Amino acid sequence: MFRYLDHGRLVVLHEGNLVYERYKAMRPFDKHIWFSCSKIIVGTSLALLEHEGKVDASKPVPEYISELKDSVWDSVTVEQTLDMATGLDSTEHEEPDARTNPARGWYKWAESIGLFAPVDGFAETPIEVLRAMKRTKPGHTVFEYNSMNTYVCQMIVERLTQMPIAEHYGNRIWRRIGTEHDGYVGLNKQGRANCFGFMNSSLRDFARFGMTFTPSQTKFGKGTIIPDDVVRRFQTGLRPEMYSKGAMGAPIQETFWRLPGSPTVTSGMLSRRTGTSSRPA
Repeated sequence: MFRYLDHGRLVVLHEGNLVYERYKAMRPFDKHIWFSCSKIIVGTSLALLEHEGKVDASKPVPEYISELKDSVWDSVTVEQTLDMATGLDSTEHEEPDARTNPARGWYKWAESIGLFAPVDGFAETPIEVLRAMKRTKPGHTVFEYNSMNTYVCQMIVERLTQMPIAEHYGNRIWRRIGTEHDGYVGLNKQGRANCFGFMNSSLRDFARFGMTFTPSQTKFGKGTIIPDDVVRRFQTGLRPEMYSKGAMGAPIQETFWRLPGSPTVTSGMLSRRTGTSSRPA
C-alpha cells in the first residue's frame, strides 16, 4: 500500500470490482469532497457534447457565452480554456499573491462568486471580472492551472444544455453507474454549482465514476457511458511541452512519479518500484 496514503481513506478497484477499502474517522457512506477532481465533471460533460457535435472546441469562447464578446475572450478558444492554456492574466498560481491580493483578477473572481469575503466597495460580477482579463502570452504555450477556466467551461455546458450542470451530469453519468448515494456540489452566491472544486460523494461512488473511463464501464449494464473516442481524446490529445513552463505543471511533472511508492512509466506500462508490472494503461 502506498505509504503516503497510510492515514487516509482508500478504495481499490480491480477489473471493476471493489477489492479493498479503508476508512479512518469516516464511514463508507460518508461524503468526501473531491476538491479539484471535481473539474473532471465539467471536462467530461463538455467532451460528451463535443462528441455529439454540439460544441466546436476550436471556436472562440464568446461563440457560446455572448456576454464575453468584444473582450479578450474573442481570441480564446474553448479548447485553450479546457487545456488551461488561455494565455490570459488573472491566473491562480502564476501570480503568487493571486489568492491574497484583492487587486488581482483571480481574487476578484473568487470574491464575485462568494468564495472570498467581500472587500469594501467591490461590486463586480463574475462576467465583469472575466471581461477585464488581459492577454499575457499566446494561447496553448503554457499550462496555467486556473479554476476560472473550469468556471467558463461550465457556463458553456449549461448554456448548451439549458440546465444546471449537476442535472446534465446526473442524467448522463451519475444515475447510470449504480451509485449508492446522492452526490452534491456546493453552490456559489449566484446559485451556480462550484464544479471547479466542491463535488461531494461517497468514496465508492467516486470510484464508480472513475470506472467510466475504463473497459469496466460495461459492468454497469447501461450501454456506453463514456465513448471510446472520448477516452482516447483524453489520453492522446495533449500538449506535454506546455507543462514544464507553468507554475503548477513544472513541479508536478518533475515529482509525480517520484513520490514514495508511486508507479513509474516504463515502455508505455505502469510498473511499481518493486519491479512487478501491470497491464498497459
